[in-house]
Amino acid sequence: MCWDAGERLPCDIRSPRLARRFCAATVGSVLSAGPEFQTVLDDVVIVASELVTNSVKANCTELELTLSIHRDHLLLVVGDDAPGKPRLMAAGPEDVGGRGVAIMAALAQAWGVWQFPAKKQVWAELAFPPQLAANLTCSGGFRTVRL
Repeated sequence: MCWDAGERLPCDIRSPRLARRFCAATVGSVLSAGPEFQTVLDDVVIVASELVTNSVKANCTELELTLSIHRDHLLLVVGDDAPGKPRLMAAGPEDVGGRGVAIMAALAQAWGVWQFPAKKQVWAELAFPPQLAANLTCSGGFRTVRL
């Protein structure tokens, strides 16, 4: 990995907004501007918002968001202590929920869940054109971005 950043979030209604802000600040400070930049940024923000919303709705008490940015993709991980795992659902046109995982799965090239005894981490990998990371220096260090 080239660049890591993480943020602990409260498990409440503010979390999706904070996750979007964290992702926009992080991706905006690491990747270069280019024709595809805004699409990549929008996708990351949407995926983070959907996964964090799932954690909050599942009544988490601990919540963390991590971004690992590589030369041609990024790994977004949302860890929480809420019960259950996200799953694809077949939401109907009248349903008010049940689309978040489908949206995330459509935007990510891969996704999954790492299960641990007291928590889980839901991850999504999003690809981007390598030219967006042309100025990225791989240092391997972990940074915490405070908002």
